[in-house]
Amino acid sequence: MADLCDILLMPTTGEVKLNPGKAEEKESGYRSAFSHQQESARPGYYQVMLQDYGINAELTTASHTGMHRYTFPQNSQSHIVIDLDHSLNKKRDYWQCHIIGAEIKVINDHTIEGYRIITGWARLRKVYFHAEFSKPFDSVLMADGNHQPHAT
Repeated sequence: MADLCDILLMPTTGEVKLNPGKAEEKESGYRSAFSHQQESARPGYYQVMLQDYGINAELTTASHTGMHRYTFPQNSQSHIVIDLDHSLNKKRDYWQCHIIGAEIKVINDHTIEGYRIITGWARLRKVYFHAEFSKPFDSVLMADGNHQPHAT
């Protein structure tokens, strides 16, 4: 379902971009080009090279857990964007996706958690996340739904 893109994580390098941009406008946001030649998929595993950043992204799952591994270029300024305002398609002919609320909390220099409440094919759904990073992060930049940054 298009509204099940509840917690979007996007690894990037360089300047921090706070919105996804437009597919037809290269480098207009945090999105990245990729090639099917640099992509691998099988049950329980997905891998892709994010060409705009030189980042190899690997994803896998367990029953109630998703695990990501990002391999960043050496000596790069690396970031992970967590976008709770994103969904694939917020308007459908038969239902509307509305983001009711979202929250992100920084627990320590390795951990971020939060939730997102959304309507859509289900009347109301609250999805929680807890993200633990293998390396400490130096800083956090928060932005509201209008992409207004707030340093913490």
